[in-house]
Amino acid sequence: MKFVRESDEPAMSDANAVNQHYRSDEFEQRAAQALGQAGLDRDNLDWSELAAFDQFHTGGLEATKALAGLLKPAPHAAVLDIGSGLGGPARYLAATAGCQVTGLDLNPAFTRIARDFSRRSGLADKTTFIEGNALTMPFADGAFDAAFTQHVAMNIHDRSGLYREIRRVLKPGAPFAIHDIVIGNGEPVDYPMPWASTAALSHLVTAPEMRSLVTAAGFREVSSTDLTERTKPFFAEQMRAAQQANGKPQPGLIMLIGSEFAAPLANLGRQVMDGRVAIVMALYTAT
Repeated sequence: MKFVRESDEPAMSDANAVNQHYRSDEFEQRAAQALGQAGLDRDNLDWSELAAFDQFHTGGLEATKALAGLLKPAPHAAVLDIGSGLGGPARYLAATAGCQVTGLDLNPAFTRIARDFSRRSGLADKTTFIEGNALTMPFADGAFDAAFTQHVAMNIHDRSGLYREIRRVLKPGAPFAIHDIVIGNGEPVDYPMPWASTAALSHLVTAPEMRSLVTAAGFREVSSTDLTERTKPFFAEQMRAAQQANGKPQPGLIMLIGSEFAAPLANLGRQVMDGRVAIVMALYTAT
């Protein structure tokens, strides 16, 4: 995930705030510990062995598979993952579709871990991870055949700027898939959330507002699906696993990102359950 804004100075300030939120200085040590406890601190891993650690979004690997089914990248296509996090979705697409995936993320620790995970799983030649700002991406106009985001925009104040920049780096007719968290029934959202300790770090919009911003940036909507009901079992399973663990960190994403994120994740789950936030997946094409 990344947190960026229109001007350079606020973007740097926001980046620092969110990196502090994720305590990114501890991530690499945690990643080594998590892989070691899972018996995965070795090379020659299969990408699927990392799926418990690298799918940094609701729905986990199944959500990434659904997004890939919308995107349908051709073999050798140049695909951009905006807010690539730990690189799990990028590796899935590279391994299953044979495309070349570039991941862009503001967090330097995420970027380094993503590179290491790709090296360990033999996908370093098909995935590239770059530290950078989603509002000023270091790519040429029309550089990519497809793009996607998963749980990124709720950390970005300048949504219009984000979607315009994505449109700039895509070829005409290229697909753009979104998997994101949006405002649900209008009831107040409580914090902390996994992406924001307070409302000041969060920039949720409604699904119609998101659609309007994306289409205004030069995209045509192909499909949009509310995944909230389908995501509820994911959170129910997360809560059951947390209860069974009895407070002891288990190998997986929480071990990597830190036990302090267990409570915000549970808070998100409760608000998905009661409808205050919703999960959407949509496909657009660049006009």
